[in-house]
Amino acid sequence: MHGHRVVNAVRRPQYFLKRMVPCPSPPPSTIPLDKLFYDRTKKKKADAAPDRSREGVNQGTNHNRSSEEGAGEEKEEEKMRRRRKHTILEKLSGGNPGDVHEALRIDAERDIAFVCISENYLDCVARGLVEVRKGLQRVTTDKTAVFSYDGRDSKSGEQRREESRGGEEEIRFDRIICATGYHVALDFLSEEIKNEIQYDPQDLLQPVLLFESIFPRDTRTMAFIGMYRGPFWGAIELQARWAMAIFSGRLAMPPRPEIQEGIKKEMQIRHQRPRPQFPKADYVAMCESLER
Repeated sequence: MHGHRVVNAVRRPQYFLKRMVPCPSPPPSTIPLDKLFYDRTKKKKADAAPDRSREGVNQGTNHNRSSEEGAGEEKEEEKMRRRRKHTILEKLSGGNPGDVHEALRIDAERDIAFVCISENYLDCVARGLVEVRKGLQRVTTDKTAVFSYDGRDSKSGEQRREESRGGEEEIRFDRIICATGYHVALDFLSEEIKNEIQYDPQDLLQPVLLFESIFPRDTRTMAFIGMYRGPFWGAIELQARWAMAIFSGRLAMPPRPEIQEGIKKEMQIRHQRPRPQFPKADYVAMCESLER
């Protein structure tokens, strides 16, 4: 790094994983991260395993349970899944990022498990090559970033500021890089189509609602390929094959009730709170669904 000072303004904590991670059962000692996350054989074994978590319900032993109790059970199961995910990611990343810098600390009880792939970010933070700041309020036209005082470097305790007033800290930069993602621009579509796909250009997670992230609700001569957050080439190819098979007449469009139900699920993802990092996080499951 050639700059005298590099500052990373963080909005939410996340785990930093390397492309090669420790192997659960050596040899080898490390394996590609994608191999660990997207192993189809592991998923098939998990799908084939009996689900005993609700065995008592299936046997009718708790048939008088109230709906409130059932909802409470589901919430508790969701908490347990979230804790397990945090435990796995923390192990893969070598610990809680907050051990390197307090601004990066993850609370497994409160925070959604977000992931970033980086070989040396935490090392750069530990060595002081990158400062981490929370509490970014705004960026002005003269390349000044305004932080709240809570966003200052809590590890060193230093308050390097060029000017401060009213509980805020202003830092002027030579260059500012906005790594905030993209907004989908579909202005070329007719208002009728945009209404049909429930287009929301401000929604970075689910800007459009499509059946299997491909087909609109009613229009039969249009398909969207790779129009979901976090696309992978395998899913994109399967989407394209399915669309071409339907347009060529080799396959029929799915029944309308199935399409409506699929779009309903997409709507549920849009309204999910707290919001996940990706709408289609299970890449293997998505590809296997598209394989049909």
